[in-house]
Amino acid sequence: MAKEFKWLRLSELDNAINNLEMVSYFLENIAAETKWKWAVIALHQALYGFSISASSGFLQKRVTKPSKKYPEGKLISIWEAIDLAKESADNRASEFYKPLVLSSDEEWAIKKLVDEFRNEFEHFTPKMWSIEVSGMPKIFTHIIRVIRFIALESKRVYSSVSDEKRISVAIEKIESRLTTQ
Repeated sequence: MAKEFKWLRLSELDNAINNLEMVSYFLENIAAETKWKWAVIALHQALYGFSISASSGFLQKRVTKPSKKYPEGKLISIWEAIDLAKESADNRASEFYKPLVLSSDEEWAIKKLVDEFRNEFEHFTPKMWSIEVSGMPKIFTHIIRVIRFIALESKRVYSSVSDEKRISVAIEKIESRLTTQ
C-alpha cells in the first residue's frame, strides 16, 4: 500500500494570520501570566509577517537582501519592513495604497514589544526577570491597531475574503480579551 503524503502549505500571509490567531489563543486559553510571553512572541511574528506581506507585494526581492552567506537573500528586519509599509503611494507607483502612519504611542509600543520583550524572550540569557504585565494590554492595543491597518486597510496585503474574515475574527477576539485583562 502506498503511503499517503500530507503537506502543510504556507505563504507569508498564512503565516501572519496563524500568528495573529495564536495571540488570541494564548490570551484566551492560558490562565497564568506566562500567557504574555507566548502572546508577545506571536504578536511580534504577526506584526512582522503582515509588514513583510504588505511590503513585498509580488516581489520577494523587495524584502530580502542578498549577501555572501545568503545569496538568495536574507529577510529584512522588522524595522525595515515597517519602514516599507510607511512608504507613500508615490513610492509604490499607485494611489490605491495607503501608507502606514504611526502615532508616537504606536512607535513606543512596537519598540517595547520588539526590543524589550520579544528579543529578551527569544534570546533569553541566564537571569531572573520580573515583568510588570499590567501594561501589556496597552501595548497590545496599539500594535493591534497597526496590524489592522496593515492587514485590512492599507490595501497592500493581497488577501482573500476568507483571509480577511480570519484576520477580523482574530482581532476582535484579541481586543475582547484585552478589555478584560
